[in-house]
Amino acid sequence: MKPVFLIIAISTLTAGYAQDGQQSLMIPGLVKDSSLTQIQLSDTLNESRLGVWTNGNYMICADLTYLTEWLHKEHAGLVDALEHQYKDDTLAAERCRLYAERYLKALTQLQSAEHGFDLRQLVLYIGPDNPEQNKGNSATVETFIRQMTERGETVVYYKEKRIYTLQKQVEWDSIMSVVWMFYENKSDAAFQFVGHLNW
Repeated sequence: MKPVFLIIAISTLTAGYAQDGQQSLMIPGLVKDSSLTQIQLSDTLNESRLGVWTNGNYMICADLTYLTEWLHKEHAGLVDALEHQYKDDTLAAERCRLYAERYLKALTQLQSAEHGFDLRQLVLYIGPDNPEQNKGNSATVETFIRQMTERGETVVYYKEKRIYTLQKQVEWDSIMSVVWMFYENKSDAAFQFVGHLNW
């Protein structure tokens, strides 16, 4: 790899994940194209039992029953892997058991959760025990909530006012794409994430 490309690659990785919209993930001067689309949010969602993911000025509400079904499938997949795929590999089985226990705990929390449950309390991640990740704010949950929002399956409040659309802006260059989902401007985004890397 040529040194200039190595520097670009390293600076891209160290720019990291800018959730609050204050730090640009794109390298100045390399933006080649962008697109702007509108996301139609739910106006028919049953609002009797919603979980809440708060991010800056945004309060994103998701159906707890749907989230419970998702977690149930994820947990069942881990249990199946534990019983079949890793039954002869004690190290992999132990890791899988640890992940399944996390998912089962989160599933139990959701099954008994009441309307307004703070989804940031869920501790879901794959990997060894990590005190920082054990605090919650799971990237796994955030990604699922973001995907639900992109599909119009959430209720969203912006500055305590219900909104029915979000803008989705994608900027890409020869290295990566960055996506913002926002109401008024991308510097105040509900979600900002790397869409893909071209390596």
